Amino acid sequence: MSAVSTEPMARVKAGGIKLSERQLLVRGAFPIAGPDLTAVLIGLAAEQRINMAFLSRTSTADLDRLVCCVPDRDQERLATLVGSRPDLDRRLTLGPLVGVLSVFPHHRRIQLFGLLLSALGQAGIALYGSMSSISTISFVVAYDDLGRAVGAVEGHLQLPANAAPLKPQFRVEQSPIAKPEGQEAGEQRSAHDGLPPKTET
Repeated sequence: MSAVSTEPMARVKAGGIKLSERQLLVRGAFPIAGPDLTAVLIGLAAEQRINMAFLSRTSTADLDRLVCCVPDRDQERLATLVGSRPDLDRRLTLGPLVGVLSVFPHHRRIQLFGLLLSALGQAGIALYGSMSSISTISFVVAYDDLGRAVGAVEGHLQLPANAAPLKPQFRVEQSPIAKPEGQEAGEQRSAHDGLPPKTET
C-alpha cells in the first residue's frame, strides 16, 4: 500500500478576493419552447435599474435554468415586477439571502475552480451557484456563510502581499423611474453596507 502524502498542497496564484453586498437569490426554470423568459426578466430589471451581481444560465433539451442575484434592498421592487408577469411569477423562486465570493484573476488555471469547489465542500458550505469566466471564478453561498467561505478558500490561494478581501464599503444608487417625493429622478444617494463578522476559530 502506498503512503499517503502529508505535504501541504501548493497554493495557486490569484490576484485577490472580492465579496458582494447582501443579495437576494433568484432561481427559475423556464420551458425552452416559448418566449425567452430569462431575457424578459433581465429586461425588466434593467428598466428599473436593478443590478445583478451574479447571473448563470444553463439549458437542457426542455428547460432553461436561471440563477441570479440582486441586492436584497430591491426585493420588493423585483417582486412587483415579476408579479406583473404571471408567466414569470409562477416559475421563479425568490430567496434566500446570499453573498457572492469572487476570485480574480485566475490566470485561466482550470484546476483552481475544482480546488476551491472542493475546499468549500470540505468546509460544509452549501453552494447555490458557481461560474467561471475568463478572469473570475464566482461562488454563491448563504450570506451568513460568506466569512467562512473566505477562510475556506484563502488557504489554497497565493495572494499578493497584504491582500485582503475587497468588501463593499458603500453603494451608489439611482432612483427608479418613479421618483420618490422630494428626490429628483437620477439623484444619487449612498449608504454604508456591512458584511457578516468573520468567525474566529
